[in-house]
Amino acid sequence: RLQNYKLYEKWYGIKHRCKKLINESIYSVTEFSRKQIPNYKIISCPGCYPTSIQLPLIPLLKNNAVNINNIIIDSKSGHSGAGKNLKKKYSFVKNLSKSVSAYGVGKHKHTVEIDQQLTLAAKKEVNVIFTPHLIPMFRGILSTIYLELSKGYTAKKVYQIIKKYHKNNFFIKIAKFNNSIGTGNVINTNFCEIAVCKSSKENKIIIISTIDNLIKGASGQAVQNMNVASRLNEKMGLL
Repeated sequence: RLQNYKLYEKWYGIKHRCKKLINESIYSVTEFSRKQIPNYKIISCPGCYPTSIQLPLIPLLKNNAVNINNIIIDSKSGHSGAGKNLKKKYSFVKNLSKSVSAYGVGKHKHTVEIDQQLTLAAKKEVNVIFTPHLIPMFRGILSTIYLELSKGYTAKKVYQIIKKYHKNNFFIKIAKFNNSIGTGNVINTNFCEIAVCKSSKENKIIIISTIDNLIKGASGQAVQNMNVASRLNEKMGLL
């Protein structure tokens, strides 16, 4: 997922064994790399948190609609994101099924992946503040993104930018303006739902993005990428 093998070794704590293949692979959130995918044999599927974050943010960064120096992201995930090592990975959490816990604070591995892709979109260095949380449910991710608007932009204009950008992306659903959303609409699907909401502060907005971490955040996006790479119907096996 990372273009710089040194960052990989720093954040993951292991040696990169395939440096020569980095330039032969593509990092692919399908909605942003659809045209390039068929040109690559190695496709890197993003992390679940980065998927939920990039889908609403990249259109805004490409339009210089928000202050890239003030991006705060609060994400919550069901415990299936830990995979089979649930108890080992979250051994510090007491009453896992009845509590909410922040983890990987300031050092979660997905942070560097998020920064990398947002930097590429903005064409300027982006360093977000990202904190993930484990919540007492099995699956689903809800990312709440706090943004400062660039001069001349409003919450409604941001909403229109995102809606226009994703108008032909079947698996992206845009909620009505200023409506809050939850994970219930996307569980067991490959969809991402995005909501743009006003803040109590005039130059700030709140974006909510939801996915199923086991589908759009994992296997579903892999199938979607595979379909595009194989020049099949992108929806095949996902509905």
